[in-house]
Amino acid sequence: MKYFTIIVAITIKFMLPLVIIALLMEIARVILDLRAVFGSRSNATAFDMMVTNILSPSIIIELSNYH
Repeated sequence: MKYFTIIVAITIKFMLPLVIIALLMEIARVILDLRAVFGSRSNATAFDMMVTNILSPSIIIELSNYH
């Protein structure tokens, strides 16, 4: 059991930079999609796009926060 916890801790430490990069990419996508939101013809489409863009990083945060 001791080796398992060590392996999991090392794996998490190596995955942390990937999670940070994924979050930065999601934030950049939200900022870039603001142009499409403001140019959208319907409020429903803009709302759906922004909700999807905002919830995606929160899902990544929740999945990476296992403690």
